[in-house]
This record gives sequence, structure tokens and C-alpha cells, in this order.
Amino acid sequence: MTDVGEARFARVITTAFLVVSLAKTLTHEPWRDEWSPWGVALASPDVAQFWEALRYGGHARLWHLLVFALERATGAFETVQVLAAVLATLSVWAVARFSPFPRWARVLFALGYYPLFEYGSIARPYAIALPASCLAAGLFARARRDPLPLAVALAVLAQTTVFGVILAAAFGAAWLVDRSAAPVAGRAPGLRVGVAAGLLGASMAAAVLQMVPPHDSSFAPGWHLGFEQQRLSWVLGTVARGVAPLPIPRLHFWNTHLLDGHAQIATVAGAGVLVAFSLLFAGRLPALALWIVAASGQLAFQYIKHLGDARHHGHLFLAFLAASWIATETAGAGGPRSLVVRLRSIALGAVLTLNAVAGLFATAMDVTLPFSTAKATAAAIRARGLVDLPILGDRASTSAAVAAALGRPFVLAGTGRVSTFVRWDASYRVASPQLVVSELVRLAAQTRSPVLLVRDRPLIPLPPGIEEVARMEEAVVRDERFSVYLVGHLAQPR
Repeated sequence: MTDVGEARFARVITTAFLVVSLAKTLTHEPWRDEWSPWGVALASPDVAQFWEALRYGGHARLWHLLVFALERATGAFETVQVLAAVLATLSVWAVARFSPFPRWARVLFALGYYPLFEYGSIARPYAIALPASCLAAGLFARARRDPLPLAVALAVLAQTTVFGVILAAAFGAAWLVDRSAAPVAGRAPGLRVGVAAGLLGASMAAAVLQMVPPHDSSFAPGWHLGFEQQRLSWVLGTVARGVAPLPIPRLHFWNTHLLDGHAQIATVAGAGVLVAFSLLFAGRLPALALWIVAASGQLAFQYIKHLGDARHHGHLFLAFLAASWIATETAGAGGPRSLVVRLRSIALGAVLTLNAVAGLFATAMDVTLPFSTAKATAAAIRARGLVDLPILGDRASTSAAVAAALGRPFVLAGTGRVSTFVRWDASYRVASPQLVVSELVRLAAQTRSPVLLVRDRPLIPLPPGIEEVARMEEAVVRDERFSVYLVGHLAQPR
């Protein structure tokens, strides 16, 4: 196939994906973690205070700065969703235009779970990691002569999440292995290598500094440094979950997997995938280095700190895709390794096919069902003319999403704060029913007004003096089917 033909193919795939992605993304109802940086932006008078408010987030802040800029420039959250769709489209273009994979594989990638749904529809920092890793894979082959473009892509990748830092380090290890095998005459000049290494190192260090939480952080505060068999078993299972995300076909499908409830099978499958892919990449040392460093680094972090969900485990898919890309680019035709080359192609086809099945299913569910009802709840409050009443969010972690969608602060029960976002510091706690009633009484007394109560579940039975004004029946995110109540005069509880 000529380069002109390949360019035309890439344009067709990219254009089709962009059209579909924009259409489906704008039907997606954002959940609380998507709203969170928007809520921080609403509550921050300037970028310095915005930056300070993100200390408890646990992420590098590139994505959040982009959200801040869009909030200030447009005031429309839909622009954030468009950004996620465009970034996913960039990854599809990179794979379609530059990858060494056959056309069927490039089409399957575009239909896959991560570009089509998890990273393309759900607007989070992972939307940046997807194209950054694909572009890094596409730039890897030329990095022997000029490593700077690769370093730029990896520097961006590192500015996403801790998993992005690990994947960037894995690419760096693969590049070192590849450089050591290159003829001296074909290597990049030392100055460019130094600049590239310095750029990547500085980005990774800056990302880590941003992600280190304050001492009073309440999110995932513990460390697991001893041996825990059950935890180790679950972590190993995430290899299979990450490279083949197969959700359970039900309403609350998100962050589920067909292996749920089958711990031993998941562990064996994950360990088997880890070993099998290592063997398949063994003949291509840069690809093997990328896979081993990425997988071992991610699994180690999951074990000692945070088990994670599908969006985190997806970086194992990105590592497999990049390793397959590098291995395929350097594979020869025929010879004693031809069987391994065929096996790698079969593994790639199997992984991409399973991802496409999952991607089409998840997208169909997301398009036809509400993912979260935060935005609809905010719209219901506006439609009933209740937006100016004092509002109490029953559970801060979920009701803050409605506050951000509504564009005005709530009293967030259990935090002592009036805000459009949750600060995960030591003061955060889930409010007891008694505390919620107490805060309702206090808020009504302070404002001498009826109060709105926003809950992430229905209030059954409905107590006297409380009127239900909106109830969202169901959502994919189980704890974001909000109900809104108008609370009149309540007696002070004894």
C-alpha cells in the first residue's frame, strides 16, 4: 500500500471517529470526578488559588489547567468533553497513520474500550495519556537519531497521573535499551540526548512533586508494604482486566469485569498474560523492557498504594500496545523468529478484538442510559426556580458534582465547607444522618428560609415537613441517582 493510500485511510478513520466521538461524548452525562476540576475552577478566583486547591487531588495538573482555561474562556463544560473527544481522535490518527499494524488492527483500536469510551468519553486526565503514549510509540523508531520529539511526548505523558509517570519511565527504559544496541554512527548527538533526558527527568520530577499529597490527606492514605496474599492475587488479576476490559453486561457495568467473583481465575489469567506477553516480546529487547518496566511498576504501585479501577488498569493496555508497536516495527520477515511474530500478531488481534467488543458495548450503554444524573439534577433545580435557595449536599463526595453542574456552592455535609468541590483533607468525613439533620436545622435557622437537600439516593420513607421535588431513578454510576428535597421548618434534634 502506498503512503498516499495509507494517508487517505488514516484520514477516513480519523474523520469517522471524530464525528462519532463528538456525537457520543456530548450525550455522556459527566460523573463527579469529571466535574471536580470544573468545581475547583468555579471556586477559585485566580490560577494560583486554583493550583493550591488541587493539592489533595493526587494528580499532576496539566489536565486541570486545561479545564481551568476552558471554564474561564467559555463557561461551558461541554468544551471539556469536546477536548476529551479531540484527544481520543488524536490517538486514533496516530495509530492509523503511523503504526505498523495491519488495517484491521487499526480499525479495531478505534473501536476499542479506551479510545471509544473510557478515555474518549469520560473527561479525565487519562484523555491526555492516550494520545501521548500513541505518539510516543510512533516517535520511538526515530529516537535513535533524534530523541527530543519522543522526550516531549513522554514529558506530556508524565504530566497526567502516576500511571503516566510509570509508563513514561518504561518508554525511557526501552529507549535506553534500544540506544545501547544501535551502532555508534547512528546514535543521536550527546547534547540532544542530554536535553531529551533532562526534559523527561524534569517533567517526571515535577509530576511526582505535584502528586505527593499533604500530610493530612484523607484519600488512600495507607501503605501496604507487608505481604498480603489476597491483595497480591487481586493485583495480578488486573493484568487481564487491563488488557481485556470486559464489563459485566448490566446497568452498573462500569468498573466491573467478567472475572469479578472469580478471584483465582483472574489471578491465573493475569499472571498468564504477564508471562506470555513477556515471552512474546523477549526477542525484541526494547519492547520487552517497556512491557516489563510498565507492568511491574504499575502492579507495584497498585499493591502498595491504590488498587485502582478500569481507567488505571488501562495503562497496561497502553503498555502492551506500545510494546507491540515497537516489536512489530523491528520484526523481520521469516527466519527462525517467524513463529513468534505470528504469535504476537495473534495476541494483538485477540486483545484488540476483545477491546472492540467492550468498547461498542460500553458506548451503547453510555449513549442509551444516563451515566450520572448530576447534570439532570442541576437542570431540575433550575427548572423549578429553586436555584437561589440554600442547598445542603447530604454526601459531599457525590453532591459536589451537582454543585459544580449547577454552578453554585452547596453546604457540603460533613466537611464544614460551602463549595463546589470536595477537599480531601483530614476534616472530610461521611456525614451521619444525625449530622445531616443538624446541618439542615442550622442552615434553615441561619437563612430563615426553606432549604434544598440533595441526596445520592432516595429518602424513604419521606419524613413530615419534607417535600420531594425531583428524583432521578437510575444511572450507570450507582451512587449518582440524585434526589432533591425541599425542607421546611424542622425542630432542633435532641
